[in-house]
Amino acid sequence: MRILVTGCEGTGTHLVHDVIRMSPAFEWDEVITFSVPMMRPPMFQKIGTHNRIVIMKRSKVHAVYSAWNRFDKRYNRSVKYTLNLYTLAMNRLRCVRHAMRFDYEDLVADKDKAMKELSGYLSRKVELYHTIKIENRNDNRWKEDGSFVEQWNSLTT
Repeated sequence: MRILVTGCEGTGTHLVHDVIRMSPAFEWDEVITFSVPMMRPPMFQKIGTHNRIVIMKRSKVHAVYSAWNRFDKRYNRSVKYTLNLYTLAMNRLRCVRHAMRFDYEDLVADKDKAMKELSGYLSRKVELYHTIKIENRNDNRWKEDGSFVEQWNSLTT
C-alpha cells in the first residue's frame, strides 16, 4: 500500500507526512507527499483505490498566507497569485474519490483524536505517535503583515 498526503501549500501536508513516516508500521517509500496546484485529477486515478490518499485542508486565509509568506513573497508574486493556486488546487481535489479529507484545524485542536481517525483510515492497527511538535499556526501573523493584509482585503471584500 502507498500513502499519498497531498493538499495546497501551507495546509500541513509535510507535517502529516512526517507523523506517518515516524511510525515503524510504514516503510520509507510507502509515504509520499506533494502539493497540488499543477496536479491533474487523472493522476490520482493512477494511485489506485487499494492505496490511501489523505487530502489536507486548512482555513483559506491561513493556508494562503502560509504559502505566500514561505514561497511566493520572495519572488514578488502577489497574494492573488497564491489565492488562485489555492482555489485551483481545492477545485482539483474535489474530484478525488476514495480519499480522506483531513483538516489542519482538527489536528491542532485534538491531536489524539485526529491521529486515531487517520490510523483507522490507513487500515493499519498502529498508533501514530506524534513526537513531532504540533502547534496551532492559525494565529494573527497574517494580520501583522501589511503587504498581505492590503492585498488580501482587496481580493476578499
